[in-house]
Amino acid sequence: MRTQSANALFELFKGCGDVHAALTRRAENILPSNLTMPQFNILDDLRKNALLDNALFLTPLELAKSQNITKGAVTNLLNQLYKKQMIKLEKHPKDGRSKLISLTHEGARAHRHSMVALSQLTSEILLQFSSDELSTALPILSKFTLWLDVNET
Repeated sequence: MRTQSANALFELFKGCGDVHAALTRRAENILPSNLTMPQFNILDDLRKNALLDNALFLTPLELAKSQNITKGAVTNLLNQLYKKQMIKLEKHPKDGRSKLISLTHEGARAHRHSMVALSQLTSEILLQFSSDELSTALPILSKFTLWLDVNET
């Protein structure tokens, strides 16, 4: 028999999963170019990196760490984006085993259009939930995420 705390934890797990699935589904319905959220996240990392660090390239390993996914998953996503002509893959000049990834014009365009679409979804959500409601949920989720990251096995 589960304790009240165990039930609450289970409901938290289930609730987080449900929110993630529903948000992903809604976002993928409005993203252009048949992008998935994981694909968009790769484009977003490449765009942010170019803006913040003035570095036009990331390696698959850097993307895997940033996305908190395996290098194999990144390779799969990169292959999908390459087929859509949204990224360029170049040999790493210092490491022949690695590649340098950058956005193409098509990738930058898809990212821009995605940001517009996602901002509309964000506006819809903000009409339903106050900043106080959102701020109330964030501390416990942040604390829980930090604990999971620190105690990863």
